[in-house]
Amino acid sequence: MEKITSFLIIFKETVISITRWIDRHNGFVTAIATVFIAAFTLALIFANRKLWKVSREHSKHLEASVAISKEAADAATNSAKVAETALHVAERAYLRINNFEVVNFRISQHLNIRYEIHNVGHTPAEIIESLTIVDVVPKDFFKTPVYDIDKAFIGPKEAFI
Repeated sequence: MEKITSFLIIFKETVISITRWIDRHNGFVTAIATVFIAAFTLALIFANRKLWKVSREHSKHLEASVAISKEAADAATNSAKVAETALHVAERAYLRINNFEVVNFRISQHLNIRYEIHNVGHTPAEIIESLTIVDVVPKDFFKTPVYDIDKAFIGPKEAFI
């Protein structure tokens, strides 16, 4: 306890002594404080100039980054549109007519035709309206195609002849 009391007394005397010295030399203390404030102000000026230059450079990089990001976003949008179109084409309904035949044909009556429509696509097809037009042509109008039985696949831009 004595050590704490003696420390407090010494501390108190030191503070009083420093305060009296500052009081006696207040002009000198003010001058020194002014020099430190001026030096600090100059340091702030130089730091702010450097910060301004760095900010301008960062702004240029940011503008370039925004342009690149816009380009990437446009490419992603285009890619999404292509993927959506490809999905639509691949997954849509495709209709094929099979077993086409003329039923009960008499010259004085209507022509009756029967056929089957098969959905060979991947999604359901909704038949909204149907119209069949029949053109009567001479028997030898169409040539019967000859197919290459060994050919099992038709690649892109290839023909099945």
